[in-house]
Amino acid sequence: MSSSTLPSPVRGLPVKEHGAWDRIQWRSVVFSVESRFCTDHADGRVRVWRRSGERYQAHCVREHDRWSGASLMIWGVISYNDRIGPVFSTVEGR
Repeated sequence: MSSSTLPSPVRGLPVKEHGAWDRIQWRSVVFSVESRFCTDHADGRVRVWRRSGERYQAHCVREHDRWSGASLMIWGVISYNDRIGPVFSTVEGR
């Protein structure tokens, strides 16, 4: 099955509203997921390492260029009859 023949993905499917669905109804549902993993730093925040009571000083701060690290995107789709992925995409810096 190609990605162009798959039904639209269902996001945040409310379980209470669809808990009584039968197999035929669930066959039309497509679940997709994507995740991004950074190889250098996870969230771009500046980390400050200091002892209790110590003020923010230059030697306590670890600077980070949040736009230079490489990252990996993983994407996949699954439905009743088929699956696509995982599809991997890497980005070297930005």
